[in-house]
Amino acid sequence: KTGIINAVNEVVKYFQNDKTEKRIIIVTDFAKNGWLRKKDIIAQNYKIICVDVGDNKPGNFAMSNVETFGNKITASVSNYSDDKKNISMDLHVDGKKHKSAFFGTYPHKSSEWSFDVKNIKNGIHKCFIEIEPDKLSTDNKYFFAFNYKEKPNVLLIDGNPHFSDFKGETFFLKTALANYSDVKVINFSQFENEETSGYSVLFFCNVSDFNKDEVLLLKNLISSNRYLVFFPGDNISKEKYNAKMSFLLPCEISSMLNYGKLSSHNLPESQEMLTDENIKKRFLLIPKHNAETLLKFSDDTPFLVKGKNNVFVFAISSNLSYSDIPIRPVFPVIIKHLFSYFLENDTLIKSANIGEIYQKIAGEIIPEIVSPDGK
Repeated sequence: KTGIINAVNEVVKYFQNDKTEKRIIIVTDFAKNGWLRKKDIIAQNYKIICVDVGDNKPGNFAMSNVETFGNKITASVSNYSDDKKNISMDLHVDGKKHKSAFFGTYPHKSSEWSFDVKNIKNGIHKCFIEIEPDKLSTDNKYFFAFNYKEKPNVLLIDGNPHFSDFKGETFFLKTALANYSDVKVINFSQFENEETSGYSVLFFCNVSDFNKDEVLLLKNLISSNRYLVFFPGDNISKEKYNAKMSFLLPCEISSMLNYGKLSSHNLPESQEMLTDENIKKRFLLIPKHNAETLLKFSDDTPFLVKGKNNVFVFAISSNLSYSDIPIRPVFPVIIKHLFSYFLENDTLIKSANIGEIYQKIAGEIIPEIVSPDGK
């Protein structure tokens, strides 16, 4: 297994107190492999002699990386040869082949293939992805843990429907949610008769008012550990919201403000996305005791407020009437950030490569460590 960098660094340890001339002889095929990492060789004062025993054209293919996001598993295959080649690849879940793929790879490049995982039990699964055999079989397989959870069902309630979807309250939100959930859209007039027990998250977009039965339904949804998200708009009555749902909302919906700029607070990955957004108007949100401001405007007023009861309130509308944020690249980032709170009780899975250090805060528990052989 040609882990040259790690091997040289280990050899150096034996020579630390030796003042004689130090020579390290490396016998290798010089073929690139799938576990190469960016590490420095610390053997600056050593004479290294390399002996090449490889072919003129080593044709190695490697499973170089695996990433998981939601219910999608993305595998990276590196082609270290000089030729284009179609590669077969199998995904195994808990020791059983789950899916297969056959796709093209290009010389000296990495190619990606994504598996959309379905029909397995919720929870953590021991997985590996393996490509077809080649001259170096040891980097053809990549082990990892995968926390599968069915996509949550999300209900979008449009409080101000339009004939044109583009002008409606839910068009951009539905698009941003597509990667994280199964979405259904209804008009608010249908809400009272909708069976809501199957939904994990409900978005209320520019809904003007709620009658007593609807307020009671909201209260029951909160008691059932559902998440409620409110986007305001010109259709709402802030006085009725503050009066009828003061027990529910994490903030008071106050005056209307003109203009504004979204802060990168809590959104580090969106720093470069926040330069051109046009916010024409917004509500001033006044958080209540124990409420948390998740996102802010540049003047430090809240953009998104979260209550202890899992109720979230935005300061802008979900369409283009208040700002152009729904068509900006930052909007999917905001929705991803929001979903991190819906899924915050998920088990944390950390993959570590050989030689990497993984630190945990004192007092935290690591319930299980899975070795590369899947044990």
